[in-house]
Amino acid sequence: MVNIVSNNDINPQKRITIYDVARECGVSKSTVSMVLTGDDRVNSKTIERVREAITKTGYHPQHNQSARRLVLMKYDRAPLNNTIAIIIPGEFMDDPYHHDIFRGVWNVLKNSGLDLIIISQDTILDSNNPISTCIARGDVDGVIIVESMESPAQSMLERLRREFGFGQKPVITTMVDIPDSYSVLPNLLIGSKQATEYLLHNGHRHILQLSPNFAPYLAKPRLEGIFEGYKSYNLQANNYLTVRYIDYIWLDINSNIIPPATMFKDLYRTSGEEIIPYLAAHPEITAILAWNDPCAIHLINLLSSFGISVPEQISVIGHDDTFPFLDKTGNNQLTTIKIPLIEIGKAAGQLICNLTKDEPTDDIPRVLPTNLVIRKSTKNI
Repeated sequence: MVNIVSNNDINPQKRITIYDVARECGVSKSTVSMVLTGDDRVNSKTIERVREAITKTGYHPQHNQSARRLVLMKYDRAPLNNTIAIIIPGEFMDDPYHHDIFRGVWNVLKNSGLDLIIISQDTILDSNNPISTCIARGDVDGVIIVESMESPAQSMLERLRREFGFGQKPVITTMVDIPDSYSVLPNLLIGSKQATEYLLHNGHRHILQLSPNFAPYLAKPRLEGIFEGYKSYNLQANNYLTVRYIDYIWLDINSNIIPPATMFKDLYRTSGEEIIPYLAAHPEITAILAWNDPCAIHLINLLSSFGISVPEQISVIGHDDTFPFLDKTGNNQLTTIKIPLIEIGKAAGQLICNLTKDEPTDDIPRVLPTNLVIRKSTKNI
């Protein structure tokens, strides 16, 4: 026999608890808890009964959150806040690279029952700044770090781990693999191999690769892909590939690249060469792999200012597929290696959801392929 409690039986001065809801609809406390957390093991009729009881009794889960937190902490268990933080560059709304990752995360979390808090990287990286209050208080259940550089990602993770309110909660890093965290990464080798094979198939042999001089580890998988591409054509990359290093100014779409546009033979900028004279002295180079799309666009504009036509005289391939190089009709002309940034964000969002809810993560992709997108900045020779 089930006893139903009416509103008249509930003391109006007493704070309504989950037990009152359970009595009202004749189910167990654990069933009410499962409904509140969105557990799909509860059938639809029971869910409807519990929701009606919640409305009738005036129960509000947040009114009981503080007590729940104290009980969980008493038994050395972290309270679940249904809140995730994403640490991302402050200007991410103006940067399609980081914005696309954020879009992917948001597409998953907006329907997950979890709240999302945005935290600027600056507040975590600057040790002189107090860490975000929600992290210090233990109000977040996990963090997604959006960063493509190893050193700052490592620094942010270490600071999170030092916070008593955060400790060993799950952290997802995107784009870089950092120990003591979960990661969602692009397979940069695949795209670089595809680009190299495409150029070789179209008659190119001598390729110039432009890499940043501040993070050689980032270039490693790309170079491995280039070498594999040459190998698939039975060619020795060392006989054809030239690698030069460039400053950060080349990677920012808002930079103004004017001559002398210098690249370097080594990471330490000890031997500089101007790009245009170098290409004139090495006519065997017929294709350039730029580090990212802004780098490719700056390069195309620079070449054009010296009367060198792309792709008629030299082919250029970008990377990331974030910034277009538009023709007069508004069509993107830039051949590029696409990183699936939105899909990386989705995978990171699903991973953090499953980890915080203690659900399986085996079917969530952790390494996503890059691929060549062929447009009109390359041609056969």
